[in-house]
Amino acid sequence: VLELNLRSGEKDPIHISWGYNVPDKPGLRYAKLEGRSGIMIASDLIFVEQLNIPPSAFRDPFLIDPAFSFNRLVMGDKEPFTLFYDPAVTKWKLEQPATLPTDEMLVRQLFQTLANIQIKAYHDVVDPELEAGMFAAGAFKMRFSTLTNQTESAILEVQFSRSFEASMYAKRSDEKTIYELPASLLHDLPSHAVAMRSQDLWDVPVPEITRVDIQENNEQIRLDKAANGIWLLNGDTLSDPQKEFIDAFLEIISHPKTTNWVDYGEDKFERFGLDDGGVGLQLMVYFERGASTAEKRILFGRQSPRSAIYAGVELETGPIICELSNALAYSMRQILTWKKAADQN
Repeated sequence: VLELNLRSGEKDPIHISWGYNVPDKPGLRYAKLEGRSGIMIASDLIFVEQLNIPPSAFRDPFLIDPAFSFNRLVMGDKEPFTLFYDPAVTKWKLEQPATLPTDEMLVRQLFQTLANIQIKAYHDVVDPELEAGMFAAGAFKMRFSTLTNQTESAILEVQFSRSFEASMYAKRSDEKTIYELPASLLHDLPSHAVAMRSQDLWDVPVPEITRVDIQENNEQIRLDKAANGIWLLNGDTLSDPQKEFIDAFLEIISHPKTTNWVDYGEDKFERFGLDDGGVGLQLMVYFERGASTAEKRILFGRQSPRSAIYAGVELETGPIICELSNALAYSMRQILTWKKAADQN
């Protein structure tokens, strides 16, 4: 039933075999010490409480060893993304599904979360059908490895289940035990590459901005930079106060910064009040660098609970919903009032 090997220094090991319970003597169990011909009878209490315990009883409470070393991490299931440590710049980079600038603080928070995942309970024996159901739809995977000269080694895969009330479950590729974790962990694990992305939607020098369009309720205003570098409002020159306002506005839109990544996918836009039909507030910024030109658009939706405004923008991985400061939307609407004032005059 159980074999026990005891070692102490350079002494010969002691080998004890534990057998079945003694049929007519409750609370006792057969045992045999190697080197002796006789069969012993020992207390079953020692066997049950101190010896007949699963391997997980000796395991530390961390799902992933905080000292575990790796330089490549693949996360996700339907849309996996890859973080890779670049020693040349001593930074983690997002390399798949697209090369994205990472936010060092967000990456650091992720690794702190992974190093501090503590196990609530251990399940050494789980029905195979139940286990398959745990890790079916909604499961989330991580693959840790070390990549050296295009050769991958030290591979560890960890699979997380969806939440079941207050718990979720995880299993490692190198262990058979199923680990029970707090379901709140799901909120701390990024499900999309943009969750690790730099919070700057883009970062372009102000001199490269050549045109700005602002639109709301089917009304549009256009700002153009003339050949002499002077900004024009629908073809007209700006007043001195307007020039100061535009200078500050251009500085903001040269590197707009989100305060929070919310969701992804254009099919989610309507949920956040993002309208693409010309009614909602939107910003178009045009850039020029040498012979190259580009344009970026931001759609603005309803207010978020965080005293910010929801915004939709196309990034490297596709349409993204994020939160932006209300100050940007306020500045845009302030500029729109200039057109109304000009029309009245």
